[in-house]
Amino acid sequence: MTTPAATADAVTRAPRAAESPVSARPADGRRATGKLGESLAERYLVRQGTSIVERNYRCRAGEIDLVADDDGTVVFVEVRTRRSDSFGTPEESITSRKSRAMIDCAQAYLAERGAERRPWRIDLVAIRLEGNRVLRLDHYRHVLEY
Repeated sequence: MTTPAATADAVTRAPRAAESPVSARPADGRRATGKLGESLAERYLVRQGTSIVERNYRCRAGEIDLVADDDGTVVFVEVRTRRSDSFGTPEESITSRKSRAMIDCAQAYLAERGAERRPWRIDLVAIRLEGNRVLRLDHYRHVLEY
């Protein structure tokens, strides 16, 4: 918790290395890594015969990276991309909170389109990169129970 004194101090002191303008890059780097991962996942899914219906669907509960159609089944795809395993694997990054948000978003998407009776599932595409080279791309189907 930040105290008023700490806030005033943060405004007046010189930035530490972690707070310098260069440190803004990790957030941009994470965003770029995420976008690269989504693009790689989309190309993979299309090569597998899946049609991409929508990208980055947003609702009150959160966001779904890709919405696809796989032979009549609506597929909600979460893409997790990592450049290292320092903070865990892509698969390990799905929290129970994220799982709930994915289910809520999927149900909102279906309700908005009057498609609640269509078959659907939630998939995960986990990507591990080294630089811009793909070390592995794993597609897990129907990863959540709902």
